[in-house]
Parts: sequence; C-alpha cells; structure tokens
Amino acid sequence: MVLVHTSNGQLQALNETDGAVKWTVNLDMPALSLRGESAPATAYGAAIVGGDNGRVSAVLMQQGQMIWQQRISTATGRRKLTA
Repeated sequence: MVLVHTSNGQLQALNETDGAVKWTVNLDMPALSLRGESAPATAYGAAIVGGDNGRVSAVLMQQGQMIWQQRISTATGRRKLTA
C-alpha cells in the first residue's frame, strides 16, 4: 500500500502493484493554504498525517476509516490579502 497526502486535503491509499485507489479520506483543510502537507507516518496499522490546519489525523490503513483527529496548534498571523 502506498499512502499519499495530497495538496487538496486528501489522504489516499494506492495499490502498490497497479496504482489503483483503494480508499480516499477527506481531511479538514483551510480555504487558503500556504504551508503544505506532511508526509504520512504509520504506526499500529494507522496512517498519521499532519495538516496545515493545525490538526493531526489517524486513519486505519486497511479500511480507510478516520479513528481520531486532534488540533495541536492554531494558525496565527494575518489573513488579509491585498492586491
């Protein structure tokens, strides 16, 4: 199984032989993203990913089921964009 954390806020599991999508989980993502996505880590049968929304999520790898999500930080800084 190949795990991919996409820039549009998805965690996907792909078949390592043919690249077919096994499952997709949509993770919370802010409307404007500048920080990027983390590479998935694995532990005890779960994929663990950090998002630029300040949350860490754990997803069961065999089923593609989210088992928990925890906010570990809050984004700070200016949100106003000017042209």
